[in-house]
Amino acid sequence: MMKARGTYLVPTLMAPDYLRQKLDAGVYFPPKIAAKARDAIASIQSMFKRALAKGVKIGLGTDAAVYPHGLNAGEFHLMVDLGMNPWTRSRQELPPTRSCSDWTTDRLAGSRQRWPTLLPYG
Repeated sequence: MMKARGTYLVPTLMAPDYLRQKLDAGVYFPPKIAAKARDAIASIQSMFKRALAKGVKIGLGTDAAVYPHGLNAGEFHLMVDLGMNPWTRSRQELPPTRSCSDWTTDRLAGSRQRWPTLLPYG
């Protein structure tokens, strides 16, 4: 459905990977939570691989609030680890900024604040 509609997948792989790192380092989580987290991480990785194989457009974004800032480039590294070709796929799948977002002025309450908005690709 995403491919047919031209919808971008922005997987935010860093958040579950940071959790995986904590689990692997032995940080305590209740056993049921740890098991559920590992299942979710595996599911997210599997979903990304399936989307990539089906040709779904991939966008690059992070959920930087759940791990230390400054690690955001790791998102692209994780995409490559899961099968994305860093050279050809980055040009084909990761859209130029202007194609998937634009800045608009928030007109509520006369604000001059500019907020990113999604635009159709193409």
